Amino acid sequence: MTEFRDDNKKFIQELYDYGLKVALKAFKPNLPDWAKEGYEKHIKKREEFLQGRHNIFRENELSVEETEFLTVVCASVENIGRNPALLKLNRLSDKTLNVQYIDMQIGRIKLQGRKKKMQILTKNNVEWIEDGTLENYIQFIGKWMKYLNKLPKT
Repeated sequence: MTEFRDDNKKFIQELYDYGLKVALKAFKPNLPDWAKEGYEKHIKKREEFLQGRHNIFRENELSVEETEFLTVVCASVENIGRNPALLKLNRLSDKTLNVQYIDMQIGRIKLQGRKKKMQILTKNNVEWIEDGTLENYIQFIGKWMKYLNKLPKT
């Protein structure tokens, strides 16, 4: 696979976004009213998110351990020159937190319940660390940041 420089990645992402907007505008007149309203709400919510007007700590019910872990994640994201306000959480049914940067997953962490685990993504692999302590998982945040650095900055 060809590796692109950051400016090329940005251009490709902008080209993709532009193509998506053109396609949606072409189909939007044919959408029923309820779908148009849903689309407008989605666009408004995405724009607010991209402007950093949300807070993962206020918007999610987090345990003390999750709060401590995510505080370190936010600081690490800022240390690598990314915006921590663009982090997004999704709680799965087993209480695992899916951690995303914009719409790109950077890993999963489960700190509630009997079994605790952390997912680490690399270019071609998914690794799970199980039954560790909070301190162990905090040590692996660097691997999340290494993976995040490989993702587009949009």
